[in-house]
Formats: sequence, C-alpha cells, structure tokens
Amino acid sequence: MKAITVVGTRSAVDAVEEAIKALDVRQKDVELTAYVLSAVPNEAESGAIPPQLNDVVVELKKILNYKGFNLLSTLLIHTQDGESARTSGAVSGTADLTLWLQRVNITPGDKAPVIRIEGLNFQISQTKTATESKEELHTTGPAEIRTSIEIPVGQKVVVGKTALGTPDNAIILVMTAKVLD
Repeated sequence: MKAITVVGTRSAVDAVEEAIKALDVRQKDVELTAYVLSAVPNEAESGAIPPQLNDVVVELKKILNYKGFNLLSTLLIHTQDGESARTSGAVSGTADLTLWLQRVNITPGDKAPVIRIEGLNFQISQTKTATESKEELHTTGPAEIRTSIEIPVGQKVVVGKTALGTPDNAIILVMTAKVLD
C-alpha cells in the first residue's frame, strides 16, 4: 500500500511529513546521445555527417589536422539521476563499441542543468580477417577514452580523441544530454 502511519504530537507528525516530502522525490530520467566519429586526413574520404554535428565538425577541422569526418555510430542511453549505464554495439561488423558510465548526476547550471558523468569509459576495437584464405581474426585495440565530464543540457561536448589501427586516423567521441520529465 506504500502507507506510513505516524503517531505523536502535532509537531512530531509535521516533522515526519516534511522529512517524507524531502525524501520521496522521483528520480529524473537522463537521455545521453554519443556520436562516434572517425577523422581522416583526406577530405575525399568524408561521409555524411548529421546536420546537428556540422558545427562540431567545422570546429574540429580548425583544431585538428583532419580534413574528413565520418559518423561511425550513434549510441543512445537512457538512465536515471544517480545511476550507472552501459551500452555496446558494432560498426558495420568491423568494430565493437562499448560505453560505460559509472554514475550520471544532474547538477544545477547557470542557465540549464548540467549532466555530470563520473567514470566514463569508451572502448572501440576493430576485428578483421587477417588473410582471405584463412579464417583467422585479428583484433586491433581496444582504443579507449576514460574520463569524468560535465555536459550542459542542450550542448554538444567533444569528450575525447583516440586512435585505432593507424595514427593517421582518429576516433572522436561527441556527446549531448537531455533531462526528461
């Protein structure tokens, strides 16, 4: 029934009621979107980038020595304030992705809430056939990004950059966050 009976003086009952109101707060849901980009030296190797990432790619081209960008994968994570989360997937059968979030907290910000992620761990590893005549598999990686980070709600944040297989190319993790009502 989720019922509590309190017996006591009026002031004691009022104090218990106030304590219950303070403690009985529904956790808010958090939606995180992680975009996994590959960066390459040649613009001719570029692929389609979602419109919402165009401004990020323009800034990355200014900062990094890469001319081409491709979207490898988009990871969508729903969790609750104070909870952890984990998701994994594959990129066209050639790479495995995993994203762990040890703890996700909603904190107040100047204009909008900020999502604080403790213990973010992103891993990508590439699996490919070593030779066509044999069924041997060769794994490259994992390449990792490990950090704690704050993501203001409604903003795109470049979490980090890592390399997989060749230093000429890079893997870049970009995240956004929303608080769901």
